[in-house]
Amino acid sequence: MSGLPKQLFIALALILALGASATVGLAQSEGKRSRVGLMMVAADYIGLDRKELVSELRQGQSLAQVTTGQGKTVDGLKQALRNAVTAKLDADLAAGTLSAAKRDQILSRLDARLDRIVNRVWTPGERGGKAWKGGLMRAAGEYVGMSRSELRAELKAGKSLAQIAASRGKSVEGLKAALLSAVRANLDQLVTSGQLSAERRDKMLARIDGRLDKLVNRTRG
Repeated sequence: MSGLPKQLFIALALILALGASATVGLAQSEGKRSRVGLMMVAADYIGLDRKELVSELRQGQSLAQVTTGQGKTVDGLKQALRNAVTAKLDADLAAGTLSAAKRDQILSRLDARLDRIVNRVWTPGERGGKAWKGGLMRAAGEYVGMSRSELRAELKAGKSLAQIAASRGKSVEGLKAALLSAVRANLDQLVTSGQLSAERRDKMLARIDGRLDKLVNRTRG
């Protein structure tokens, strides 16, 4: 993967983004091609094209709700997604880019995560892609006093954001506050524009605040 290790932000995206984006983390394939591929799997099963599915999700429906609205079963949707993830993992295993132990570990957690993914509601305006990652990367870089390229290099070398902050004489609490402030600014814009309720924003911020320790201590690998 190029740039910032995406596992770090996929965890936050799981809080913020629609289910189809979140499914990417299940197969360790967080790139745009995998997101689009899993979205297509869901759309094909439901009987919509990808743009139609995105439109439905943007109206505040979960994948499960869209599925049943089209006369399909949620279990069938989860099986379609499970098959796609399994096929991707098997391909990675055959190519030697994934160990059998890691493949089995991912699959052992898959069913529990699929339940959350298909029932997650995408609040209009939320994003799990470049806008969120870029904003968080910028906030972290500004706090620790590094350029984005410098910060990426440190993360690629196996350091966590917390370790980088400490090495720059910055506190982890300050880092978490900077990241939370960046997320809050994004959500406040959505509230101001009428795309998100204040109540929903507050609930999201509470969940994010409770998970920042894990995020800042995550390392690549």
